[in-house]
Parts: sequence; structure tokens; C-alpha cells
Amino acid sequence: MELAYKLLDDAIKARLKGNISKQKSFQERIEKTLSKYHGKFEDFDTLYPEFENVASDVTAEVKRTEELKMTDEEIAFYDIIMMGKGYLENDTIAQKIAIDVTDYLKKNLKLTG
Repeated sequence: MELAYKLLDDAIKARLKGNISKQKSFQERIEKTLSKYHGKFEDFDTLYPEFENVASDVTAEVKRTEELKMTDEEIAFYDIIMMGKGYLENDTIAQKIAIDVTDYLKKNLKLTG
């Protein structure tokens, strides 16, 4: 179970490195599953399918990113914009806004420390 957790955690970090929100969501799901295992609430056979579901969802998220032809950062903004989907004419407008906002921030945001 620990090995499955570690492999899935590494895959999440690698595939969703630019979308912290999604990354955290997937990591919380696998951590919750591992906690059930450690607490002996459920055994490997009942919990492993939950890891498989997360892996499938991560793959679907990567595929969606490729289909939309957007970066992880753009997808993060796109998802936020789509929460207000009722105010937009179509998904293409949300996609354009997400790309424009990300592009603007990359060009104009300077971190100081």
C-alpha cells in the first residue's frame, strides 16, 4: 500500500506540477485512503481500487489538458473561470480568458524576496 501511495504521489506531482489546486485535491484523496489503511478501517483489497480511481482521474486530467491545448497554469485559471460558467456564452471564452490571464501574469508578475 505504501509503495502504491508513493508511486501515485510522485505521478501526481510530476503530471500536475503547474496546477497546485488539482495536485492538492488528488493528494488529499490518496492520503485519506492511506489513512484508512493505517487505521485498519479497511484492508488492501478494498482500498486499492480507490488508488486506481485516483490514477484514472489523474490520467483523465492530463488528457483534458492536452485536448484543450492549455498549460497546467492555464487549466487552473480555466477551472476557476468555469465555476462562473453561467455568465459566459461558451467554453471557448473561458479558455481564451484563462490563456490571456496566464500570459499576462507571466509577463508582468515579478516575485521579490
